[in-house]
Amino acid sequence: MKFLLHLSILLLTGLLLSTCKEQIETDNTDKKFPLILRAERQGDGVKLSWDPSNVSNFDKYIVVRSFEPLPSGLRPTFQGGQFNIVHESSSQTNTSFIDNNVPIVDQIFYKIYIAFDNRFVESDNIKVEFNNFILQGNASVIRFLPDSNWVLYNDEFNTQIKLVNYETSKLISEVQPQSIIGFDNMVVEFYEKDGKTNLRWWANLGIQNYTLPNLSLGSNTSTEQFPGYAMAIGSGNHIYTTQYDYTNAFTVRNKNTLAIIKGYYRSEYYLRRLVTILDPATNLILETSQSNSTTFNVNSTSALLTNIKEKFVPVQAGLLAQIVISPDRQYFIRDALGEIYDRDLETNQKIPLTQSPFGSTFLQDASFSLDGQYVYAQVFDQSQGAISIRKFAFPSMELVGERVLSGINPKRIQAVQGGVVVVANISTNQGNAVFIKKFEL
Repeated sequence: MKFLLHLSILLLTGLLLSTCKEQIETDNTDKKFPLILRAERQGDGVKLSWDPSNVSNFDKYIVVRSFEPLPSGLRPTFQGGQFNIVHESSSQTNTSFIDNNVPIVDQIFYKIYIAFDNRFVESDNIKVEFNNFILQGNASVIRFLPDSNWVLYNDEFNTQIKLVNYETSKLISEVQPQSIIGFDNMVVEFYEKDGKTNLRWWANLGIQNYTLPNLSLGSNTSTEQFPGYAMAIGSGNHIYTTQYDYTNAFTVRNKNTLAIIKGYYRSEYYLRRLVTILDPATNLILETSQSNSTTFNVNSTSALLTNIKEKFVPVQAGLLAQIVISPDRQYFIRDALGEIYDRDLETNQKIPLTQSPFGSTFLQDASFSLDGQYVYAQVFDQSQGAISIRKFAFPSMELVGERVLSGINPKRIQAVQGGVVVVANISTNQGNAVFIKKFEL
């Protein structure tokens, strides 16, 4: 009888212990192992740290990031659109982690778990807030002012020009252009006059002058229409344009009136063509399309073309928004394949775009660092389903830094002192917005 009683007690105790274990496995509230997660901002990333666990049968640490607070008892064994496992470590003494791929948000939440014996102990949620610079609207064409912290862009939703300081995250000024259309071909020239920085602004129809930084409007100098693809500012009184025109596919124009000084035929006049200046001192021009790249000099008086070099270089992936030129003006990048050419139109290097054999990667924009030692590349990787900014040493093209961008649509990147500035369009709960931020890679 006593034997049966003891057997019953043992069975009941085992059942209670088993039930308790199942409860721990479900709600992860084992109070013997309190777990506190700490977080601090480090530039664009977040440093997370915690005390080493005293759990026997330790398996691993798991750090989860979420857009919303994570409920208690959620097992960190799968990921979803709202939360991701960002770190796992089987080292019990490894008690810190830096998350350098934080999404572009105002706030983010983290939680850490200890896995042991098929169970999990969890911390409370910890919130990290960010002061991101976001303006309502939608940026189309973006230009950076040399030797300043200013970026100029047009808000195509509000048909405004806006001047922003990316270092202080402040909107400096904005203006509503008068009687001007065609933002996609916006071209700007910055010049000094009477001790002030001035802006001459073209956008298909007309020219307007503004004084910076308050964007006060000067006199209109022209209302000449320009139904074209691209413009480049020449030395002296010249401006160069490409357009859909049989006899005037490439033109040398008067800078103040946009009147054509001399026009030239191009066999691919029906294709979009970019134009830029490789050497202002000699008026060395680079004109490129999806079929050709051509260099030539333009006579500053007669507007005649000399020293013409042309190379057939077909592109299937499309041209960049504009030609990217190195600081010494010896190299350029023109298309989404990421090939780097020299002045002789020879392929010098190629940005290594594909990191995964299972997906395609396309170059969307690029920028040489101010000293020419690095190339920043904005790429879309289909295998990751995300856009990233990658930093390569030049000319070795060794990858030395990367920042994955989630939930934003970058329009332009520009290398500046100490990093790269990203201008992007994002969606917020208040509608479309422009995001501007400097990243250090």
